[in-house]
Amino acid sequence: MWSRVRDNLGWIGLGLLAAGLAARAWPASREVAPWVAWVGLATVALFVALRWRDLVDRTVEWWRRGRTFLVEVRTELGRVTWPSRKEVYATTFVVILTSIFLGLYLWGVDLVINRLVGLIFRSLGAA
Repeated sequence: MWSRVRDNLGWIGLGLLAAGLAARAWPASREVAPWVAWVGLATVALFVALRWRDLVDRTVEWWRRGRTFLVEVRTELGRVTWPSRKEVYATTFVVILTSIFLGLYLWGVDLVINRLVGLIFRSLGAA
């Protein structure tokens, strides 16, 4: 239960702080608003104090995991077999030819379907 209270303490403090700051807009609550804001700020400070070690540990762990990841990426990139210039030109040529062929094919299919739909419309008297 204590961990649950500790975890929600930050949200409670932020809520009190926001309520205290928002309450300053209403004339009837101007005397209470600063106290609510100060209690909210104190609650947030208590939350940070209780969670400080955990926050520092998580931050340090995040940086350590990030560094490990980047080291592994660098190692893996060193193992990659990169294609030669000739292989890159050949595969690029194949991709361009395939794209041109597929474009012409789809253009032809579109032309045939367009003509068939036109014939159907003309035979039904819609065009």
